[in-house]
Amino acid sequence: MRKVDQAKLREAVEGPPNFASTRYAQGMVIVTNFGCYPPRRYGVSSDPVDYGGDLLDRGILIERTLRAYLPNATLNVSQTLDPAVRERFLRTEMDHNRYRLGPTVAAFSIASCLVQVQPELATRLVHAEQGSPLVRGLEQAMIVNAPQCIEGRKKIVVEPTTSRLYIVEAFYRWLMAARNASTLIPHTTT
Repeated sequence: MRKVDQAKLREAVEGPPNFASTRYAQGMVIVTNFGCYPPRRYGVSSDPVDYGGDLLDRGILIERTLRAYLPNATLNVSQTLDPAVRERFLRTEMDHNRYRLGPTVAAFSIASCLVQVQPELATRLVHAEQGSPLVRGLEQAMIVNAPQCIEGRKKIVVEPTTSRLYIVEAFYRWLMAARNASTLIPHTTT
């Protein structure tokens, strides 16, 4: 993360999902850092557009951004239930959600609710090792303890990696709202 163009990273992580410039920025971050993102299903392409739309890559970028720039970030209910914080979050996410596709809107909506209602568990999940039993337990606890977040839905399928990425993104977005910040990625001076 130290060698990443921070302006592109900001655009990739904090821009609206599936927005053309967000996807391009995500692709640029990946293409210019192939050592961290070896070419997988894309073959040998060096076109940023080929790398910009992957949900998993976006989630990983957000998680790595948190680890690099905000390793001790926390949220609590006094923040997420504060009316001013909630208003900032909703105002920004209403704009972002216009660019989310199909089921990703519902998934992000549920994750956002889970983080708002249980920010302490979300904080633990964000800082836990991916794939660990702790992550699975935290995800289950968050869902079981927040039935209001899944009201009206008859069936919910939870795939652990994907659900974690939505929760990490929602955590990041709530953190921005709680800090009243347009970005969480520092601007470097040269």
